Amino acid sequence: MRKQFEIGKTYKGGNGVGEVAITIVKRTAQTVWVKTCMDESKACRINTKYCGDGVESIYYRSWVADSGDEYSKEEQMNDSYYAAYHR
Repeated sequence: MRKQFEIGKTYKGGNGVGEVAITIVKRTAQTVWVKTCMDESKACRINTKYCGDGVESIYYRSWVADSGDEYSKEEQMNDSYYAAYHR
């Protein structure tokens, strides 16, 4: 069974430099509309792709996010705390 992005959930996108929280606003079969902390005023439309393991993924700027990596509020708080006090 394929794992898809769900509307209203937040996912963690990553690259070599850091992470970004991506929230799914709406979706169709092939695209999702996302909001990020960089631009809260509008949603960006992004095409989805499936990895070999049946997980849906998106590429937003330099970040990659997949539907298997949900980003909970607790994880967001821990990452923010670490970024503020341990770098």
